[in-house]
Amino acid sequence: MAFVIGWLASVLQAFRHIPGQTGQNRVLLFFGPGSVEWAAVVLLGVALVAAGRRFDLTSAAGPHQDAVAVGLLGAAAAVAVSAVIGILVELVNFGHGIDQALSGLVGYLAVLPIAAASGWWAYRLWSSKTVS
Repeated sequence: MAFVIGWLASVLQAFRHIPGQTGQNRVLLFFGPGSVEWAAVVLLGVALVAAGRRFDLTSAAGPHQDAVAVGLLGAAAAVAVSAVIGILVELVNFGHGIDQALSGLVGYLAVLPIAAASGWWAYRLWSSKTVS
C-alpha cells in the first residue's frame, strides 16, 4: 500500500504547476518510484515475507500469502520499469550537462539489480509457496 500511495504522490507532484519545471523533470517525478530507496523497500518486503514463511510454526496457508507475493512482484516490476524510463530520460539529458545526467544515470542503473533480485525472489515465493 505504501508503494501505491508513494506513486500517487509522485504523480500528483508531476502534474502540479511549478514555474520553470521542465518536461524532463516532470517525467522523472512521475516515475519517482524508480529509485534505490523504493527498490530497497521492496527487497525488504520480500525478505520479510520469506522469513515469515520460513519461521511460521502453524503453516497456515491462506490466499493472502499469494496476494502479497504477487503484489511485491508487481512492485519490483514497477520499480524496474520506472528505473528504465529514468535511464532513458537521463540519456537524453546528456546534452544539457554531463555531470548531472551521469549521476542520475548511475543512480538508476543501481536500481536495476536490486529490483531484479527482489522480483526474482518474489516470483520464487509465489510459484513455490515455500522458501527453499
